[in-house]
Amino acid sequence: ARTFQPYIYAHAELRRLLDATAILGTSRWPLRALTFRTLLLTLYGAGLRAGEALRLRDGDVDLDAQILAIWDTKFFKSRLVPIGTDLGTALATFRVQRAGLALTTGDATAFFPSRTGAALTLACLERTFVRLRVHSGIHRPASDRWQPRLHDLRHSFAVHRLIAWYRAG
Repeated sequence: ARTFQPYIYAHAELRRLLDATAILGTSRWPLRALTFRTLLLTLYGAGLRAGEALRLRDGDVDLDAQILAIWDTKFFKSRLVPIGTDLGTALATFRVQRAGLALTTGDATAFFPSRTGAALTLACLERTFVRLRVHSGIHRPASDRWQPRLHDLRHSFAVHRLIAWYRAG
């Protein structure tokens, strides 16, 4: 029998995670805090897998139509993901802020670039997430085998969305 259970983040925990991104700012990478904050918002707000968000290119983010194009993901499927107004605003703000970086231009530019302009790696995202989670004090009891994971943001999105639909009738 499988004993693993996804961790469902409470709204207060999500706020603490987002607030914790303030500790990431450095002079070498001035947009680091905003990059990770926006990335976490995207993972939760659109219910994306980490790899899907990291592979987003500038041309995949249509803020006018409020759609994210996700290409060749799990099982080689592609899909269009609608996003809400708040996430669209956060992505638009991020796009304006990163415009000052020395990035390649065009639709193929990584939407979430690293300090060098290349796409962020999954290893970097996971390391940073653990740091933010620990800083935010989000954890399961020490007796539990698994601590809350980055992918649990996707599970939290699904549960929170279903609860919101239920409450809305």
